[in-house]
Amino acid sequence: MTGHLVRRVGLPRGFRPRGAAEAGFLLPLASTASFVLLLGCLSLQTLTLQNAHRLASLARLRAAEDQLMSSAQHLVALLQNQHRCLLTLALDQWSTASCVSPGQLPVLAQGEVQAVSYQLVGWQPLATTGMAPADSAETRAELLLELKAANGQPALRSAFAVALQGTPPQVRDLRLLGLRGTTP
Repeated sequence: MTGHLVRRVGLPRGFRPRGAAEAGFLLPLASTASFVLLLGCLSLQTLTLQNAHRLASLARLRAAEDQLMSSAQHLVALLQNQHRCLLTLALDQWSTASCVSPGQLPVLAQGEVQAVSYQLVGWQPLATTGMAPADSAETRAELLLELKAANGQPALRSAFAVALQGTPPQVRDLRLLGLRGTTP
């Protein structure tokens, strides 16, 4: 055979030519890996957005609690300074109290602090603690306030514990007991 010279190229040992079934497996593998990475990134983004939403909700709630506390302090200061005789009476007895005129009750029933309106929902003196001497007896009262709905937010109610001491009673402490729900 003089005409054709065929040169054989040496293949590395262990190399086998691929068959039709093995060809093209990298493209589906790369697509699957890309899809898994995309899902992972979307999951992280969703978690980040949920966390940001939760933090914004907590910030709104804390601002509302702060506003409720400011309103409670305002109302308790009014009672302490101008209507101390009402501190030992339940809210439903205020209208018959001789120490306050009927025209003053609406001022106490609702007010405004820092451009946010509040409404007095309840005031209930609780039993006297018997451990202190009679002249310094401590009385507790529960105050229930509601922030009026504004800016698409529902009205929030919160309870407060008020510690009263002495005769005539003086406010010794005011603490937030917690939110008591919302009203539409």
